[in-house]
Amino acid sequence: MEFSAVLEVYFGLIIHSMGFDIPHTPHPRIPDHVLDSAPPTWTLAPLPELHAGVDFSNREELIKAFTPYRNRQAVVFKGFLTHQKAMGSWAAGFKNLTEPWWTVEHLGKELAGIEVRVFQNYSCDDSIVWTDFGEYANTVMKDPDAIQYARAVSEHWEVKPEMMAAVDEKLFSEMAGRYTWWDDMLSRFHNWIGRSVIFVSGRKPTTRLHSDVGESFVVHTEGQKHWRFFNPDSSLLFRPRGMVKSVGFGAGFDVWAPDFEADPQLRLARGWETNVDTGDLLYFPSQTWHAVRNVGDRNVIFDYGTFDFARALSRNWPMTLISMLHPGAAVDLIRYCALGAESRDGHYLPQKYACGKEVYFQGYKPKRSEDL
Repeated sequence: MEFSAVLEVYFGLIIHSMGFDIPHTPHPRIPDHVLDSAPPTWTLAPLPELHAGVDFSNREELIKAFTPYRNRQAVVFKGFLTHQKAMGSWAAGFKNLTEPWWTVEHLGKELAGIEVRVFQNYSCDDSIVWTDFGEYANTVMKDPDAIQYARAVSEHWEVKPEMMAAVDEKLFSEMAGRYTWWDDMLSRFHNWIGRSVIFVSGRKPTTRLHSDVGESFVVHTEGQKHWRFFNPDSSLLFRPRGMVKSVGFGAGFDVWAPDFEADPQLRLARGWETNVDTGDLLYFPSQTWHAVRNVGDRNVIFDYGTFDFARALSRNWPMTLISMLHPGAAVDLIRYCALGAESRDGHYLPQKYACGKEVYFQGYKPKRSEDL
């Protein structure tokens, strides 16, 4: 791409990130001879896999096997929780996720009476409703085709602090391999704003292609999900849109039904896809483009994410700077995490673990279920 074309895309992205309503960022201007030599569709390879009992048999081997992928590429650990040696070795710190397993039914009982935001149709719009989690879980169990999606749920950590022990944070810290002082700073930051979130759904909802500064370890405890990934070098091809007042960016096309005639530049993209099953662990680094399609009738994942801005800068510095320099997120962090402000719809926000999620939800219009 010519330099002027690059500037044009990023200018459109900055304008949209600032909250101005534009249809999309411009199409990247790719020379005709490049497009003429491109394949008729994009290239999606199987995501790399590391298999428990084959590629690693203990904690040290797991970390060693993972090192080539750290901060470079997404990878899935097959059988991370389900291998016969898992609970006696590398996954010993995750027993609370499996005894009993964190299923829709189990979480519905554990979190009954706790109100969380539930997206009404996340696949195509941004409507959300405050809903009793127990009632939502019952809906999913009765109707696997329910379109509602309880995603990025974190309000319950303050009410059920014992559930925080479900994840071995030390293992993820060792796998991440950050400098001790930087890891400690990030840990303190996330203890302030909240870190871990859960996603619970039936099989219908899908998540659109997006990227953000988060580096994630995702534990799958029920169901199956189909994931697609692209590295940051494809960003300009995707006509990215800023998620207002957040640290993320959405793609300007449907990753599950791409139109290669309308967006011929997509044929230049190279990515990966995989099905992730119950008991698997998935990793992807900062600024990785990712999208998710639910496959199982009931699906639960636990996302242990870290906003490592340093690594995000190393992988995609322009889009990370746009996130860091936008004042909206910083102002809202102070408002909700430091000053303890209520949600803009007047709903109580847990202050110890989840206040930072209010920044994420500023782009949505929450309601109470009784208001529908």
